[in-house]
Amino acid sequence: SNLPSSSLVWLILTNNQISKIDTNVQKLRHVRKLMLSHNELTSIPKEMGECKDLELIRLANNDINVPLPKEFLTLPKLAWISLAGNPIAHCPQTKEKEILKSSVSFDESKILGRGASGTVYHGKYKGGDVAVKIFKKQSSGSDGNPEDEAAINALVDHPLAVSAHGVFLSDEEGSTTHEGIIMPLLENAEALGKVPSFGTVTRDAAPSDTAKDMSREQVLSVVWNVASVLEHVHSAAKVVNGDVYLHNILQCGEGVAKVSDWGASFVYGGNSEFSTIFEAIEVLAFGRLVQDLFDWHLDTAVPDSTETADFLGRTRGKPMEKGPLCDLLTSILQPKQNARPSFSDIKAVLSSVPEFGAAKVCAERVIAGMP
Repeated sequence: SNLPSSSLVWLILTNNQISKIDTNVQKLRHVRKLMLSHNELTSIPKEMGECKDLELIRLANNDINVPLPKEFLTLPKLAWISLAGNPIAHCPQTKEKEILKSSVSFDESKILGRGASGTVYHGKYKGGDVAVKIFKKQSSGSDGNPEDEAAINALVDHPLAVSAHGVFLSDEEGSTTHEGIIMPLLENAEALGKVPSFGTVTRDAAPSDTAKDMSREQVLSVVWNVASVLEHVHSAAKVVNGDVYLHNILQCGEGVAKVSDWGASFVYGGNSEFSTIFEAIEVLAFGRLVQDLFDWHLDTAVPDSTETADFLGRTRGKPMEKGPLCDLLTSILQPKQNARPSFSDIKAVLSSVPEFGAAKVCAERVIAGMP
């Protein structure tokens, strides 16, 4: 009740033992990012459906055991959500990629990166170079928890996705907790975007320093690859990535864009009604990614009826040319969730657009293991 409801756009309440959200949350009409992971919530009030500007919410590792209200799930701008670690989210149990910790070695002095859930080292597995991620103990980052990240990494299997080759348990006696995962070591891999800033809140701040001048062909290749991975994980595994951003798309040494980071992911199971909703949420996130690519690199304004033309003060460039791609993006970047296409629909339209031909061929070569 003491929050500045008229001006608040970003609220972080991670790991605060919160057990209930008051119905007066509806006063936060301008909040865009809401972080509520690692609390004790058992439900979400339908009044959250009045937070019409909400774009990103983290609800991982609570105790939510009843369906989320549709008033909330169908918010017109909601694009990023995490739910892993709740009774309503299906936690997969698979040993398909489980390996022995003794088969993995790594050098703690060779750090490749650090994140909210752990540290990535240069390591060895079966005589080859790999990246080894060791999870932090009792990690309580904003996206989710290591156990769910390990389980979902074991599910994701696509040549254009960066996911685990193997997951391993702690070697403590009787442990059933995953201590780490091994991933391919990508040479000269660089992210395509910079993480959101205080100014952009939920949107990537800018292209990364190594991806400032992408050609149209490169942009279309990224769009195709990301759409291909998301179509696969939604149709084959019912997995929401939850963090579809250009800062999580890696341009690898061979010039191929790959989807990385499954730390905010969750499995939504087989309920067809909610499956459609969760996919539609992620379709909007994909639209935001495409919007940034065209804005940053092609000086082109992608049609967007969810926001005003001067949102974030950006100059959106010249209007997009009319045609199938423009029509597709218009259907994605709009507030009516049930009118957005599925990822299967998106991929089908992209396949029919001639200028995506080269991107499609390049991706098919990667999938086939061809140089």
